Amino acid sequence: MKIIDHIFMALKRLRLRFFESLVIIIAIGLGTGVICVALALTFAYTDQASMIQDSKYNMQIRIQSGEDNIFSMSSGITRVGERIPVPAKLTLDVIHDIKNNCNTIQYVFIQEGRSISFAEPEETSRAVRGPMTMEEHEQWMKEWEKYNLQVRSITPDYFGFNELHLAEGNLFTDYDVKEGNRVIVLGPEAAQRLFPEGDPIGKKVLIVNQQPLTVIGVLKPIEEDSRYEMVFNYENNYGYIPVTVNTYPHEVDGEREYNLIIAVPKDPKKMEEAEREINAYLKGLFTEGYTVSSNFTAMRDIREIVFKGQIIAGLAASLGLLIAAINILNLMMARVLRRTKEIGILVALGSSRRSIFSTFLWEAMLMGLFGALLGFGISIVGEKIVTSLLEYFPINIDYRVFLSAVGISGFISLLFGIYPALQGARVNPVDALRTD
Repeated sequence: MKIIDHIFMALKRLRLRFFESLVIIIAIGLGTGVICVALALTFAYTDQASMIQDSKYNMQIRIQSGEDNIFSMSSGITRVGERIPVPAKLTLDVIHDIKNNCNTIQYVFIQEGRSISFAEPEETSRAVRGPMTMEEHEQWMKEWEKYNLQVRSITPDYFGFNELHLAEGNLFTDYDVKEGNRVIVLGPEAAQRLFPEGDPIGKKVLIVNQQPLTVIGVLKPIEEDSRYEMVFNYENNYGYIPVTVNTYPHEVDGEREYNLIIAVPKDPKKMEEAEREINAYLKGLFTEGYTVSSNFTAMRDIREIVFKGQIIAGLAASLGLLIAAINILNLMMARVLRRTKEIGILVALGSSRRSIFSTFLWEAMLMGLFGALLGFGISIVGEKIVTSLLEYFPINIDYRVFLSAVGISGFISLLFGIYPALQGARVNPVDALRTD
């Protein structure tokens, strides 16, 4: 007997016992729906944890000038008699020392954000004067963008850490930073906005009351990652200059000190080890006046929360699986008992026990398939409910959940359909024919 014949025969028997089959399919569907929602929660927890762990911000070790305690607040409040620690002098030499002496560190850099104003004709100067309508504000913003540029004052490792690649020209180097060379690397949108007429390489960016900056490179566009919908990519519209370049008239040339240095380990999983190594090295340079911190502790807490969430979701899935299994087993056994006389007649007419076993097993597998489809539909409804309750933690019923639903339903139906099928195949035809 061909497989297609078994399928048609099983469908025919399901139709003859429609309501009985429907009850079993609903039981499978409810159990599968609960499992799917629980699996979706588990996948959502895992994806959220992965997104947070992969965030560039959480890979950073922050080295700050000044003591990190509640008495070093910006308000200047200190305890009576307390000695105020002398802040550590974080200079470019400290960056080079950390990178050359700490084996766990891959990148060390400084980043500072600022805005520079371009030279502009006096008649086009824009200033905020009193309340503006929405149209006036939009027009003012267009003019502001036309004559202003957001820049990052950085050291070269910033490019490597943020995976910023050149479309043309060159990036500036440690030599440019050391010499304070007045060069700039533009994001693609910034380059297009400032130099719509053509190639910006070698051209000057004029700054109010300052010497111009020479464009030496243009970056490739950065594509937004859909996993990080809350993170906006501004890099395409930024300019990048050496951290030693002055862009304000009041700044003084010479060796500067910085409040924050960022270090990035080679292996994000060894964040704690890298943090210890930096601390140990800095103790040889400074006795006090600095702090080393990262999100390692916060990430450890997040992993614990995610693990607990996965356990809860796993328990819910296990409960749904147990309920589905018990219902299917009971309903399938009842189905066999109701068809005892039918089985006896089939055996009397020459049907083999193998054929009877196959009949019940195919019926169980088809009901499992229909139950999986019903369960997947139930899980979609469950997704809407859970998402509305957990507004900031949406779940997604994707292909992983669908394949899991089909696989689990098929496994349950096959596993708990075998025993009733065996019982049906073992029915004594003489006893079966005596059954009313």
